[in-house]
Amino acid sequence: MSSDRMLAELLNRSRLLEYAIAHVETATATGGRPAQRDALKALYHTAQVFALDAAQLRSRAEAAGILAAGNGYNDEWLVIPERQEEEEAATAPPPAPAAPPGGSEKILVVDPDEGTRALATAMLRELGYRVHEARSGEEALGHVAANPDEVHLLVTTHHLPGMTGSQLAESVTSWHPRARVIYTQADAPLRPSELARKVREVLTTAVATGGVFSAA
Repeated sequence: MSSDRMLAELLNRSRLLEYAIAHVETATATGGRPAQRDALKALYHTAQVFALDAAQLRSRAEAAGILAAGNGYNDEWLVIPERQEEEEAATAPPPAPAAPPGGSEKILVVDPDEGTRALATAMLRELGYRVHEARSGEEALGHVAANPDEVHLLVTTHHLPGMTGSQLAESVTSWHPRARVIYTQADAPLRPSELARKVREVLTTAVATGGVFSAA
């Protein structure tokens, strides 16, 4: 991934970090202790992934010779000569868009981890999707049975309490045969912008190909 792409990822993540902070403030003012606890978990998870992206960006910048290695905070780390900076600005390709495309489809997000589920749900709702969240397969199927509106996409993990993600997907697609499935990895940090792009890709592919589409 290029430095420009990593920077775009970092800027996009900063918006989600601001959203998570605002969510904590709102929960503290109006939601009481349970809402505040969930908001703090989501903020902590977002901050962890933000720090990971920042570390990766710095490592790439050091490898490319545009940032000197060191500790602490020091403007002397930046080692780009003015002429080199001008040449790169003239030849660099357009930066990747910071905000991924959204949509209006209905998405079912099922994950037992409250922080991961809250972060994914907040991001997808911000992009315009109609999102329902659940902590277990049984809870998700209860929603599907009580709400006849079509589910376009299921976002879940393989490991759920009471049933596997595959069993949940089979049940959901028996109700809504055109629903697509994305399996997330519980042991890997969630990258919201990558998830948003994958959601749009899967939903777009659904229009063209039909059938169930599953992506890791």
